Amino acid sequence: MREKEDILRDGQNTRFSKDNQPENRGRKKGVPNTATRLARFLNTKMKGKNPFTGEEEEFTVAEMMDLKQVEKSLKGDTWAWEKVNDRMEGRTVQKTENTNVEYTAGGAITKSLTAEEAAIMRKLVGEETDQPDSQDEDE
Repeated sequence: MREKEDILRDGQNTRFSKDNQPENRGRKKGVPNTATRLARFLNTKMKGKNPFTGEEEEFTVAEMMDLKQVEKSLKGDTWAWEKVNDRMEGRTVQKTENTNVEYTAGGAITKSLTAEEAAIMRKLVGEETDQPDSQDEDE
């Protein structure tokens, strides 16, 4: 079995430092990132049939994808309609409910708080407390 000192020495020899850097790290210079490549593809022009007029027109790929989404929603695809609607009007805010809350005159205090946390919360919401902070006791 190897000695602890040998393992430590090997770790120091292979540790990253200014002198010990891996070769060919990261993306090569000039290679575009994914967002750049997608933007280029989505802005490519191509001929396609307008589903509303039936005429051959020139569209970008992004426009073709938008038309396809609208076309699907017109055929009754509710998921496609939700996506079109979200894009146009923004997604609706999802409400969450915290059922582990006790309401008091000064505000809501979560039941699962420790006594120290509850005292801090009471101070934050402006309630006076008779209990000293546990931090003051430790000092």
